[in-house]
Amino acid sequence: MRKRDLGAIALLVFPGAAIAAACATSENTAPSNELDPVILEAGSSETPDAADAADADAGHRRPDLVDAGTCSASGLCVVNAPVDTQINVTSIRGSGPNDVWAVGTNRTVVHYDGKVWEKAAPLTDEVTPFTMRAVWLDGPSDVWIGAGSILYHSTGWNGPSGTAWSSATFIDGTSVNAIAGMNGNVLLARQVNNDFWTTFPALMTCRGWMNDNLVDLEEVATPMFDAEGADGLWSLAMTRPDEAWATSLGSDDRPGARVVRIHRASSDAGDPVGDGASWQVEEYDSRTSRNLYGVWGNEQVVWVVGEGGTLRRMTPAKLSSRAFETVASPVTADLRGIYGFGPDDVWAVGDDATVVHYDGKVWSRLATPLDGVNVKPRLFAVWGSSPKDVWIGGNGVMLHFEGDAP
Repeated sequence: MRKRDLGAIALLVFPGAAIAAACATSENTAPSNELDPVILEAGSSETPDAADAADADAGHRRPDLVDAGTCSASGLCVVNAPVDTQINVTSIRGSGPNDVWAVGTNRTVVHYDGKVWEKAAPLTDEVTPFTMRAVWLDGPSDVWIGAGSILYHSTGWNGPSGTAWSSATFIDGTSVNAIAGMNGNVLLARQVNNDFWTTFPALMTCRGWMNDNLVDLEEVATPMFDAEGADGLWSLAMTRPDEAWATSLGSDDRPGARVVRIHRASSDAGDPVGDGASWQVEEYDSRTSRNLYGVWGNEQVVWVVGEGGTLRRMTPAKLSSRAFETVASPVTADLRGIYGFGPDDVWAVGDDATVVHYDGKVWSRLATPLDGVNVKPRLFAVWGSSPKDVWIGGNGVMLHFEGDAP
């Protein structure tokens, strides 16, 4: 691992940048000369042009609408949220049932306070309405959003026009696709666009955000992503303070996805984050050439999901084999997001309004309020504060589950 100063890492930090436009001034907004991020459409191995990069999911057919309050037999209900069919909800995270955040296309940031979803005032200093791919929280006062080449940080929700943000911009042309953290470590999974002369790390770490700056920003060597062209990490999940897992999409020089394990050993007894030890990145066999769009895990199990209903599982007993287990899937639609609460309670979502659940023995497809429409939305994101409070987001829709999983 290399630690370099901010200039060498090509990062610019701008305190006070505000998604809340009412708080922004010419001195505290994010820079207008940032590079357009290079974002691959899910399932594509081509580098998009600037217009495609603005919204990687814009080409999908507009789904049919379903009224808020409509519920299915499984307990999933459509909720009233400020997202329309022009918006794809790509990531959901929260600190609890009364503090839930979701982000997506067209710079969408929405928040739920336990009673109502509200939409943050949009950025006014940017022309390109690019996709926000990731939101992550380390508590209600520590909110991170990955928006192309920009990282945004907030100390918490303060209403649509009062939530203040700081920003940091990677001027090397990389974009942050996923964020995860635990016990003082924050990992940034990035898409990179290497050329003949320069390669960029697909993974970076830091120790948090303090005084409008990233603390101890470091590169992690990712040699499997050093080939020329577009490559890098797409999804990321931290399973322990010293371990995370990530997936990639197909790259310019290699079809299909990679799965990598990111880990480090503790340097001292009693040091839960292994301070001083280097992060290592190792590739594992996913046993598929299909793209893998989502990963979730804990100390007991790791799941990855992807194209064609692909489901793959890793357990500690199988680590030495470096190969994932193939698991039967009840669906053939692409699965794009996954989240769980334990080895017997895991949710995954995807195309054609697909929602599947694992009970520790078998994956089953759940009924949704969207099953009867002709054009079903793609679902990208799933997260919950508890097994009885699960949120699902997608193309113009937000679903909520309250109760016991089927």
